[in-house]
Amino acid sequence: MATLKRGGRFDKRVQRLALPVGSLLICATCLFLSGSRAGISLFMITALSLLAWDRAAAWRVNTSQKNAHNRIPAPKGLWGLVTGPGAFIVLGLVLFGISGGLYAERIEQSGFLMGDDPRGVMFAKYIDAIWFSPLWGAGLGGFAFVNDFLATAPDARTITSQNAAHNVAFQWLLQTGLPASLLALALTGALLRRIMRGLSTRRSQRSLLRACFIIAVFVFAHGMVDYALEIPAVFWLFSFILGLGVGVADGGRSKRNQGAPSLALKAGVTLALLACAGFSLYAGVDRNSALGIASSSDEAFSTKFSSEADLKGSATRLEAIGDRALRLDAPDLALARAAFRSSLDVEPRSAKTWAKLAYVNYAIIPIIAGETEEALRQSYYLMPYADRRFIEWRLGFVASAWASMPADLRDAAEREARTLPVRAEARWRRRVGLPD
Repeated sequence: MATLKRGGRFDKRVQRLALPVGSLLICATCLFLSGSRAGISLFMITALSLLAWDRAAAWRVNTSQKNAHNRIPAPKGLWGLVTGPGAFIVLGLVLFGISGGLYAERIEQSGFLMGDDPRGVMFAKYIDAIWFSPLWGAGLGGFAFVNDFLATAPDARTITSQNAAHNVAFQWLLQTGLPASLLALALTGALLRRIMRGLSTRRSQRSLLRACFIIAVFVFAHGMVDYALEIPAVFWLFSFILGLGVGVADGGRSKRNQGAPSLALKAGVTLALLACAGFSLYAGVDRNSALGIASSSDEAFSTKFSSEADLKGSATRLEAIGDRALRLDAPDLALARAAFRSSLDVEPRSAKTWAKLAYVNYAIIPIIAGETEEALRQSYYLMPYADRRFIEWRLGFVASAWASMPADLRDAAEREARTLPVRAEARWRRRVGLPD
């Protein structure tokens, strides 16, 4: 009972563990409530692996120290080995009850990402798409254009609804190509190697090093079936954890054994992080600029932009100018056409912008010919099947110009309409005079 008194050993242990255990409980509860099959499964596996690894290492050290003093290991060594995993299992069962069975329901419905899971369809497509440009990829942010191009009638509903590859390897191979992806993998491998080396050179904080390594295993394993690493906040937190592991691994040693990171490794990691920060900042500023244009008043927008002005900026910003010009009380078709043309000069792979350019041209001169015809044809070439929101708009535009629509564009629209729900397809076919 002496250890239970205020300020005793038990009290100090509770105070030391309250924050990490509370944080783990909150995060694990959120994870279980998400119902993520891969996230929950990998969390349980890696957390148990970390506990088993850490307890086994502690027991091995305890045994070796006692053997060195010719003492028989005390029974509490085995007790210390099983209490950690046992407590984790109990905590997992409690959280499983809190989750309301979401995890079990999703496993029962779809299994472990196998069978008819959409990822199987997506991954097969993306493996083939890597070879479109294996060296340089489609460029950062180019996944959306590759994804639009890949859809076919049987898989259109699955492919067109994706904003990411749900696999960090495919995502990077598609966007940056093989050399850059291998470079990123090599840099990460070098950091993990230094963390593992610290386990053999450090006398303290080894549990922290094991945790950093296991977290990396979890993040990369989860990255094979989801896109968390594509979110800047997750990437930066993961970078911090890797940096923490490397810092701990390199600390507390004599200069003779320290083996400081090479200049190439330091430069590579620093440049990678700076590039990530730069791209994230640019994308954020660009997106905010586009949102500001979209939310501006008619008067403010008309004062700032005109068709005679020299329109500059990213493709996203220029497209936002065109969209806003069409939403004016008196739509400025000339400005919209100039903005969409400028946007396509910057990014000619945007099927939606091509379709919008065709729409504006048709609004100015209601004939499907010349630039209008070629713009709509290019839209269908780059994106044969659109997502649910855009498909209704594009098919509505085609229906309004059906009488002057060339045969190949009619066929493309009819193929796209077959991916609609039955009633929506029937309404569209009746609108253009086709039999149900």
